[in-house]
Amino acid sequence: MTASETIRARASVRHFMNTPIPDSIVQAIIDDASWAPSAGNMQPWRVAVLSEKASQQFRDRYEALGWESVLPSLRVALLSHASSHQKTSWEVNQQVMQTYQQQVVVKGTPRVIAIYYDKPTLKEFNQLSLAALSLFWHRMGAVKSPVKKLAAFIQLALRSRRDYRVAQNAVKASLANFTYGLTLAAKQRGVDSCIQFSYNHAFPWLRKDLKLSRKQKLFGVVLIGVSSKPAGLEGVNSRNRRSVAIQWLPTL
Repeated sequence: MTASETIRARASVRHFMNTPIPDSIVQAIIDDASWAPSAGNMQPWRVAVLSEKASQQFRDRYEALGWESVLPSLRVALLSHASSHQKTSWEVNQQVMQTYQQQVVVKGTPRVIAIYYDKPTLKEFNQLSLAALSLFWHRMGAVKSPVKKLAAFIQLALRSRRDYRVAQNAVKASLANFTYGLTLAAKQRGVDSCIQFSYNHAFPWLRKDLKLSRKQKLFGVVLIGVSSKPAGLEGVNSRNRRSVAIQWLPTL
């Protein structure tokens, strides 16, 4: 497949066959995804690959717990469709649970790839602040006015916090690139996938199972396997795409 065909063919699959995915394929998928762009080439991603047995244990323990916090969003999504407007609250709730059991719950035996990263520390923030302070004195050395120096210093203090937040956003964007890269690399090899953030709701409990330290945080999980090609989750997860609203700016 071409790059465009791979991008358009990739879909979020929750129903898998019991076809094993060898470690060699998983390794190749991760190797390809590691070429995803990252801010400053920091490559912040860390990966835990679960065996077939461990993947099943992971889903048995955390599937329901992870989705517990997502069910309200599923209810809102179902209510947005005209077919739900005439239903009672009980009927809508019943539809939510039926949809969850029939279409949302992961079935089959996909492999679990957990993506995690090192949480930002106070030390990193202090290092960034000290670097900015050093550059401040270097750049302001020729300025004679104390008032201008004070004003610039205040701006520096405010900017340090903003720069820190921007840096963390860059980390998360890099992790998102890698995560999406995993799904594309999988599809290129005929393997289906699904990005799952619902497991993050169970992070306090699964930290130990994934052997993560307190300095590390789960970003998301990618399930990979062979799709059993179920019917799409109509109204909740569609393959349709809206046209992107583009604002063309001829000049600034």
